[in-house]
Amino acid sequence: MLSASTSGRTVLHDIETVVIEWTHQIRDVLKKDSAQPLLEGLNPNPYVEIEFWNAKAQNLRCIFDQVVLLYLLISGVIQRSWTRMRCAALHCRAAPCGTVRCHAAPHCT
Repeated sequence: MLSASTSGRTVLHDIETVVIEWTHQIRDVLKKDSAQPLLEGLNPNPYVEIEFWNAKAQNLRCIFDQVVLLYLLISGVIQRSWTRMRCAALHCRAAPCGTVRCHAAPHCT
């Protein structure tokens, strides 16, 4: 059985890891340029521009929702153990196209 200090350090490490991952995801989302199709010599229509900004907004919204969820879990508004919190929390993964996908961990219900 883990001592309280060991468990606390594990939780702190997990939180720091998630925050670092979010930082990288935010950087990657903000780094995307809507002019990229033009730079590649394509002739995108206005719909492509709208879709680009919608996708960027959705990706940032996803990360924001996770930050709020983690804050609520840590502050005790939502009462769960750390193990249960990891199962309930949303995880974003970078998809090959560069968007961020939100999903719940499938093995935790």
